[in-house]
Amino acid sequence: MKRKIEITILLIVSILIINVDGTYAKTSKNLVRNPGFESSDFSMWKYKGTGMDKLDYYTEDPVGIWDKEDDCHSGDYTFHFWSTYKHHFRLEQTISKKKLNKKKTYKASVYIQGDEVGKNAEIYLYVIADGKKYVSGLVELDGWQDWKKVTIDNIKCTKGDVKIGVYVDHAADGWGMIDDFYFGQE
Repeated sequence: MKRKIEITILLIVSILIINVDGTYAKTSKNLVRNPGFESSDFSMWKYKGTGMDKLDYYTEDPVGIWDKEDDCHSGDYTFHFWSTYKHHFRLEQTISKKKLNKKKTYKASVYIQGDEVGKNAEIYLYVIADGKKYVSGLVELDGWQDWKKVTIDNIKCTKGDVKIGVYVDHAADGWGMIDDFYFGQE
């Protein structure tokens, strides 16, 4: 009986880690610290733009950490932006070279939702590694809870630290949420 249970558990685990096409599912540790803003320590995040000097919980500033669960991709918190005037900013984090494997390639992603950012808005995910800037395509935001997953693949990191971030330049009254950053091996 014990042997049947062991075989059943092994079979279930095997099914869970094998993709439909027969390849093994890849799992990679997320190297972004506090990727969904769930911890109250935001010191690893650098905000560069108008409205505030350092990242904090949302008050009346045009940006901040928002605690409305319906506005989050996952968890209870998200990065929120909104402004009655044209606004631009960068939100980024540095990942230490000590956490990177020079022989591997990496991928990055983030989830973004929002609206009314204007037809000339620039919103994209970026990674800076080995002096090269990797940039996703521009993100078009078109509604509440219409989350867009933005990704960058094939990132090489052989020399130093890596920066992952989002750039946003939006029209007056544009708004959005940014959540669940990811940076890990492909």
